[in-house]
Amino acid sequence: RNFLLEKEKGDLLPLPSKEIRSRYHLKLNEVYVTNESLFQYKYNKYSLPQEYIGKRVGLAVQNKELLIYYNGKIIEKHPITNNKFNIKEEHELYYKNSLNF
Repeated sequence: RNFLLEKEKGDLLPLPSKEIRSRYHLKLNEVYVTNESLFQYKYNKYSLPQEYIGKRVGLAVQNKELLIYYNGKIIEKHPITNNKFNIKEEHELYYKNSLNF
């Protein structure tokens, strides 16, 4: 194995600079999921499935969309809007009547 590695080492190129590589990495911000199964992004609230209540999830912004991660996997996507509440139909929970849309 070492022989092959040494043989091919000369053909490998160095990695691009950290600045260039960072453009390809998503930056996750940690957000808290409230008792209403909502998290906040720029003063607006977005829904998640009830099972994430009380947990911290990762939030990344990509192409005008919010990507929400839990344990390294995408659990939900939301388009970024100016609406105060952004609740997906499949997430309409017990709080539907308690929020003023």
